[in-house]
Amino acid sequence: MKAEPQQKRMRADETVGREKVLRTALQLFMRHGYQGTSLKAIARELDISAPALYWYFPSKEEIFASVMEMSMLEFWTAVKNSLTEGDPVLRLGQLVRTHVRWQLSQSDVARTFDIGVGMRPLVPGLTEERSKGLIALEREYLTELRRILTKGQRSGQFSFTELKVTAFAITSMCEYVHTWFVPDGPLNIEDIAAHYERLVLAMVGAAEAVPNVERTRRRR
Repeated sequence: MKAEPQQKRMRADETVGREKVLRTALQLFMRHGYQGTSLKAIARELDISAPALYWYFPSKEEIFASVMEMSMLEFWTAVKNSLTEGDPVLRLGQLVRTHVRWQLSQSDVARTFDIGVGMRPLVPGLTEERSKGLIALEREYLTELRRILTKGQRSGQFSFTELKVTAFAITSMCEYVHTWFVPDGPLNIEDIAAHYERLVLAMVGAAEAVPNVERTRRRR
């Protein structure tokens, strides 16, 4: 009977919250990688015991998968919230600029997890159910991109032949911008985002719309 109050006190003392566990684990994964980060290291950083982590997650694999899902959700939310235009040319520009901005402003996260479309790295012990969550977020992005491309093609604003190839070409361009970008270089994040927008619009045959897009953006 005496052990129960002690157990309750330990739980109260070691309650840090799921969100804090994920944010702390994210920093450690970025610093040391998956293999170099242990449950003990995460617990030590949180100033709790390692067993306390099991109240939130059953394993390191589950923590890693949850961190990936959190980051992917933040990426997709940023892209989705940026899509305010109905015109396919302007909407595609918003999608591309936001994708590039996120990859560059969150470059440490992007490098660590390959967050974005097509990431899905192999995680030891990742269940099929957890994989489905990540794939579903990726599919939402691709569905939106293909919807924009299809609308632009049907309206005659875009000219391309293969929808699937074009969509993946765009995502590949945006996805790996962080691999060469130099933060203190001559071009800042906004410069790169705008340049990628022009490249993508040229890719889909809407190059002539670029001057109008830039004028619209300046008016805002």
